[in-house]
Amino acid sequence: MDPIVKGQPRPSEWHRAKWVFGTLWIALTVLLALNALLVRPPTPDYPILAVNIAIAIVIATFVARDIWQLRARRSPLWVDIVICVLVIGGLVALIVARETRIWAWNKLHLDIPVLVLLGVLALASFATESRKRVRVYIGTRQLHFVDENTGL
Repeated sequence: MDPIVKGQPRPSEWHRAKWVFGTLWIALTVLLALNALLVRPPTPDYPILAVNIAIAIVIATFVARDIWQLRARRSPLWVDIVICVLVIGGLVALIVARETRIWAWNKLHLDIPVLVLLGVLALASFATESRKRVRVYIGTRQLHFVDENTGL
């Protein structure tokens, strides 16, 4: 099955990937810079930060490769639910550990890898749209690719 949609109308829940990732990257960068100007962040633990950035790059590489190869991969619903529960549970655990003073994690250990992840995906989306003549959309649980000449 060809992953590029030709002539089908674009559902309202689809969003252009390059604008989503690019806008989120710019907005988070500005907010983090303003926050750093108001309250000086503590110095991060560089080995932990390096590991977190490496994990973000690995995750971003898998998604960016799918975008570049125009691969619309769809995992089963239960896998998506388990991933969402793990991610949200991990974030809640980090917040609870910080607020109860069990472990004072540095917010930069999460902020910088998220910026790296969004930056890589924004670049992959821009490069794919400019080189392959398709529009990359983020849909519900899946990437969608629309031929540039369909006028959507």
